[in-house]
Amino acid sequence: MWINTIGPAVVGVWLAGDLWRWEALPLLLWLTLPFNLLIYGVNDVFDQETDAKNPRKGTLEGARISPREVRP
Repeated sequence: MWINTIGPAVVGVWLAGDLWRWEALPLLLWLTLPFNLLIYGVNDVFDQETDAKNPRKGTLEGARISPREVRP
């Protein structure tokens, strides 16, 4: 789970008056894996040059993909 997307949603549900609502479950599930793959996966495809220069990429802090891993 990525805290920067699901965290604000949980806080929003809590501030709306309930710490847990079944109606929020689809949103919370979407904000875990699918939404984060969309955000970070697409970002990694288009930021290959910048990511190659970033010393944090390729470690636990972030992925580094090579051009051969991306289809045209």
